Amino acid sequence: FNSGALENYAQPRDGELVTALQARAKAGNFWLHGGSFVERLADGGMANTAVLINPAGEIVKFYRKIHLYGFDHGEAILLNRGTEIVTQEQTPIGHTGLAICYDLRFPEIARNYLLPNQAPAYDVLLYVANWPERRNHAWKTLLCARAIENQTYVVGVNRVGKDGNQINHSGDSMIVDPMG
Repeated sequence: FNSGALENYAQPRDGELVTALQARAKAGNFWLHGGSFVERLADGGMANTAVLINPAGEIVKFYRKIHLYGFDHGEAILLNRGTEIVTQEQTPIGHTGLAICYDLRFPEIARNYLLPNQAPAYDVLLYVANWPERRNHAWKTLLCARAIENQTYVVGVNRVGKDGNQINHSGDSMIVDPMG
């Protein structure tokens, strides 16, 4: 990570990328979970952000990554940390929770909090990620753990291919049921 590279990719939530995602969701009349991308914040900072867009092309929720990856001294230093757990109640797959990448290692984010009516805060938890192939066992194991411990469905969508540092990402995207 370096600030120059991230700044080159950063854009506001109403920038070209999200606008294109909104247009696709509207044209196809479907829900779209877009992320993650480097969001340029109004105060000049940056955040790792995902958006949830409805079939009308409207952003109904956005989530900023809470647990920033710090072992490479990049993301945790260069990006602003999110502060809110985000769920959307009305989607075709039920109440939906949003999370990004390294958040998967922190079970407190995924805790299936109860709403005031005692209903689960979400039925499905969506993770969008950039886990390298060398950690794919942890990726798959933790997706299963989050599903089992919260008795919910978990959808993990992970990057595929080599990144700019020639690190391979094997995908291993999966849907896990509450039994793991």
